[in-house]
Amino acid sequence: MLETYNYSKKRTHDLATLFKLVENIRDSDFYYTENNQRLYITEKNQLKRFLNGALVTYVSKDIYGDIHGLATVIKSEGGEVKRYYVKMCSEDPETAENLLTALSWNLEVDLYAKVKKNSPFLGAYKRKGFKFVGGRGRQILLRRY
Repeated sequence: MLETYNYSKKRTHDLATLFKLVENIRDSDFYYTENNQRLYITEKNQLKRFLNGALVTYVSKDIYGDIHGLATVIKSEGGEVKRYYVKMCSEDPETAENLLTALSWNLEVDLYAKVKKNSPFLGAYKRKGFKFVGGRGRQILLRRY
């Protein structure tokens, strides 16, 4: 089951569950940038700050309420350029693809994703209409128009 996620003090249990997911997966593509520094989420407060800055967040839950995936869109502004980046943390590519489907249906902006060339989610991004637009070292930049 996919649902939107909005952090509030009433949902601290969900925040703990989300943090457990992020902590267990430790995906090097799941980070946020602050003051031109790449920050990996290692504390609940960082996750809370990350989620509060998100344009939209979707989570994938099973029937027991366990969270198996998280997809967030964050806005990045640099100079005159404004981009919306997808950040994904998922247990498997199928969950990632379902989360990307929800984003595709509900957002009408150009979406970008920076992922490693060997990311297990690369196929999911491609199947959901993301195209290669550039590469730098081990990472590639994808865009969905």
